[in-house]
Amino acid sequence: MRTVLIVEDDAAMLRGLKDNFEAKGYYTLTAVDGKQGLEAAMREKPDLILLDIMLPELNGYEVCSLRDIDQLVDSLRKKVEPDPDGPQCLHRIPNIGYKFEPPPSGGQGTECGG
Repeated sequence: MRTVLIVEDDAAMLRGLKDNFEAKGYYTLTAVDGKQGLEAAMREKPDLILLDIMLPELNGYEVCSLRDIDQLVDSLRKKVEPDPDGPQCLHRIPNIGYKFEPPPSGGQGTECGG
């Protein structure tokens, strides 16, 4: 069974994501701040990590900038095994992409995709 780690400090959003992934057959792990999320990611090595940006303790940017994350991504790439029944696009090694765009208010925002 594939494992998803959801790192989200908003209880309603966390519950909604957790419920939706579990309904699709994924095993879910959760964390409510960046520090817990990083610890869970390093310990459990999930197949997918959903990481909020605005988090207490360590925010999403800080988590992504740590050396531990590079080691984790390398180990995740090594454990990826294609699902012969899955879509062809899922047979590739996963990646994480993000870009920064200023929102209309002039602050800083981000758009992510994998």
